[in-house]
Amino acid sequence: RRFTNWWIHWEDLHWPNPDSRDAIKRKAEKYAEANITSAIIFGCHFRWDYLPFFTILHDYLATVAEELGKYNIELIDHHSVNLIHRYSTPEEMRRVMEHSGPHIPFSPSREAAASWEYNGKRLNDWRMIDVKSRDILWFPQYASEGFCHRNPEFAESYRDYAVKLVKDTGIKGLMADDAMYYANMNACACPYCRQELKKRTGIDLPPVEDQSFWGNWDNPAWKAWIDLRFDATHDFHKALRAVLPEDFLLMSC
Repeated sequence: RRFTNWWIHWEDLHWPNPDSRDAIKRKAEKYAEANITSAIIFGCHFRWDYLPFFTILHDYLATVAEELGKYNIELIDHHSVNLIHRYSTPEEMRRVMEHSGPHIPFSPSREAAASWEYNGKRLNDWRMIDVKSRDILWFPQYASEGFCHRNPEFAESYRDYAVKLVKDTGIKGLMADDAMYYANMNACACPYCRQELKKRTGIDLPPVEDQSFWGNWDNPAWKAWIDLRFDATHDFHKALRAVLPEDFLLMSC
């Protein structure tokens, strides 16, 4: 494959309109002239933040895929499966604008997001929990929160979304990012992560002050904690792979 990116900008979300469609056609022609075989989406990266606009976004992606397909160029979507922007201050918002280049840093207000649902499931119920504070986990580098990929409701909902995305758009591949623990050992203390540790070891997740557990490589329970974190990422992608077409390109970052 000969890859390049396909950036989505604010003006592209003014959709549908004839100018945007013409821009897609001209861009597809240039990609064909450059012998591109695969175009990968950048923009609208924190995908769940665009929940009210999935219909618009998917139609835009379908149009891009259609135009590229005329030249046998495949379109690959690329987004974060679980990170969500949640600003509390203007300074946090500005930080994202300055430092998060791969996406349009758009998000709902916290008040609006509190009631958001997908297929009857409340998004806020999927969030990772901070091991230290046992409150909602916060990622300062992204001004974001994130959904736990061990949470079965979230994993099922994302698989449903991925199937719908492929059906709506005709994309030929997906880079499904961020099903991992960016906060390192500070994530995740959600009920499902704690339950899995209990199932494997018979113990409850200790407070961070308990050095007989945290960082103690002589303790089998600590090693089980490490293992279950890797397993969560493996299990998430294995289940996602199972609902996608057999020849569909699946990647992650």
